[in-house]
Amino acid sequence: MKRTNNLIKIITLFSVVFFLSCQKNDSIVPGDSGQRLGGIGPSIPPFSTVLSIPLAGNAFITTAVTNGTESITKNGLENWTSSSAVISTFFRIGVTGSLDVKINAKVNSGSSTIKVTINGIPYTVAVSGNVIKSYTVGTVDITKTGYVKVDIQGVSKTGSSYADVIDFLIDGTAALTNVVYANNAATYTASRKGPVLQLQYTTPINSNIEWFYSELSIPTNGEKNGTVFNTNLFNGGSAGIEITASGEKRIVFSLQNPISGTVSLLRKGIDVVHSSTSTGVYCYINYNWSNLTNYKFITHGKPDGNGNTIYTSWFYAPENSEWKLIASCAKPNTSSYLKNISSSIESTSTENSFLMRKARYSNEWITDANGTWTELKQAKLIGDAIAQNNQRLDYSASVDLGSFFLTSNGFFTNYTPLQSLLNKTSSGSQPSVDFNSLP
Repeated sequence: MKRTNNLIKIITLFSVVFFLSCQKNDSIVPGDSGQRLGGIGPSIPPFSTVLSIPLAGNAFITTAVTNGTESITKNGLENWTSSSAVISTFFRIGVTGSLDVKINAKVNSGSSTIKVTINGIPYTVAVSGNVIKSYTVGTVDITKTGYVKVDIQGVSKTGSSYADVIDFLIDGTAALTNVVYANNAATYTASRKGPVLQLQYTTPINSNIEWFYSELSIPTNGEKNGTVFNTNLFNGGSAGIEITASGEKRIVFSLQNPISGTVSLLRKGIDVVHSSTSTGVYCYINYNWSNLTNYKFITHGKPDGNGNTIYTSWFYAPENSEWKLIASCAKPNTSSYLKNISSSIESTSTENSFLMRKARYSNEWITDANGTWTELKQAKLIGDAIAQNNQRLDYSASVDLGSFFLTSNGFFTNYTPLQSLLNKTSSGSQPSVDFNSLP
C-alpha cells in the first residue's frame, strides 16, 4: 500500500511539472494583443508578462521619404524599401524596471539588417526568411514611466524590400502592469488619429440657451495638418477653425441631420462653400487664420415654432474688425435651444497624429431666451472611446492665464484623467455684441 501511494505521488508530481513546462513554452504568443490596462483582445495567461504591440495600431512613419512605398497597414509595416524612412512605434509603460524587446518580422526575399532604437539606444537585428519569426532586439532599463518610442530604420538588404514588421513583443518587470497601447483591431484607424477631446462647460440647469459666444486661439506650433479646433460645439453641430490634411486653413460650421429628415441651408455668408451629405451640412470659408490670434465665434439656436430649429453661426474677423456670417440652417423635426455646450480638438489624420496639437479657449459666455448673460467658468474633460478604452493616453486639459487649454496627441507623459473638472477665473467683462446688427 505504501509503494502504491508513493507511485501515485510520483505520477502526480510528474504531471504537474509537465503541465508547467508546457505553459512556460507557450508563454510567448506572437500576435496576441492583451493589455494590462483596460485592454480589449485575447488575454495573456496570468503567469506570462509578454505583450504584443501591433504596428497596425501603434506605428507611424515619422520620417517619410518622397515617393516612399512603406506604409502602415492592418498587417503592420509593409513595402518598406527606403533606408531613409524612420518608422516609430509608441506604447506607454506604467512602472519602471527592465524591458525585454523582441520583434516579429519576415522578409519576402533575401535578407535584411535593420536598426531598432529604443528610447535612444540602438540595436541591430538581422531578419531572414519569408515566415514570420521572433527576433531578439535587446533589454533596456526603464527609469521613468510614460511613453516609450521604438524607431526602426533600414541598414542593408539583399532583396527588394526590408522586413515586414508585424509587432513588438515586450516582457520584463516594466511590462508587468499598466502598459497602454492600441490593441483593438476594430479601432486601429481611430487610435492612430488619436483621442477626440471635449471641454464640456457647466451651464445653468434648465436654462434655454439661445446664444453661445467664445474665443479661440492656437499657440505657436499648436496646429498640425489634419486638425479641427471646434470652439462652439453644441447638440448636433459645431463651429470653429480647421487645417486640412493638405494644409488649407478654414473657418467651419457643420450641422448634423436629425434622426428623421435632413438639414437645409437657409443662407450663407460671402465666399462660403457648403455641401450637403448623408450626415448633414458642412460649410466653410477658406481663411488664412494665424497662430496667437484670437478668433471670436457666436452661435444662435432657437425653435422656429414650425417644427424646426434654426442654427446660425458667425465669426469675427480681426483683420477686418467685423462679424461675418458663416451660415444659417434649419434642422427639421426638432425643437431645441443650444445644449451640451462644449469646445473640442480632433485630429483627422492617421499619418501625422504622432505630432502634438494644442488650442486655447477663452471668454465663454451664454445668453438665455430672456437675454441674461452668464459666463462659463467651469469645464469637464471628456473623451471619445479611444481615450475611454485606454487605447491612447496622450491628452491633457489645463487652465492658464484665465483660459482653458486642450492638448492632444504627441505621446507625451503626463495626462489629465477624464471627467476632471477645471475652473478658471472670471474674465470680468461681458462681450459687447449687438445681436440685431449681425449680418
